[in-house]
Amino acid sequence: MANEIRMASSVQVLQEVTDGGANYSIMQHDVNVNSKSWGGSYNVGGYENAEVCYWADEIILNDSATAVNTGDCFVGTPDPDNVTAELGGDEPVLAKGIAVEFISKVGTPGDVYITIGATIFAQLDVGEGVFIPTMATSNGLAIANFKLHSNTAYEADVTEAHVNVMLVGASGA
Repeated sequence: MANEIRMASSVQVLQEVTDGGANYSIMQHDVNVNSKSWGGSYNVGGYENAEVCYWADEIILNDSATAVNTGDCFVGTPDPDNVTAELGGDEPVLAKGIAVEFISKVGTPGDVYITIGATIFAQLDVGEGVFIPTMATSNGLAIANFKLHSNTAYEADVTEAHVNVMLVGASGA
């Protein structure tokens, strides 16, 4: 069986309504989107074992979009955590998606932004995470297109945005 990249997502469009003048409000699905949750599951495609990498509990370095490849967007430009003799793995040349989890902060780094190319695709607060699939071509995008930054640049023990990041590559890339 081939390796697969599976994702599941949903979105709820909610509106706040009051209950007959009571001192509380209720959130309900908006009728303008058919009063339901939207989304589902999606198979992004296959990948080779050496085409997936991750960085765990790294600190965002810059307050401007900086490429994830070679760890340039992190303090100390670390290699991915799974690129070891024991685990194998390597940074893919092309990626079919990026996952980012904003796991903790020190001080006030603000939000974490995920930029692909020149477009900001997500803005995360602490505790939030997202996987963004990219299928510009059947093999994905060059990993230099995946960039991260926070509102405030890193200052040791003063301003730190800690993240987990995963890039997943493409079979045949």
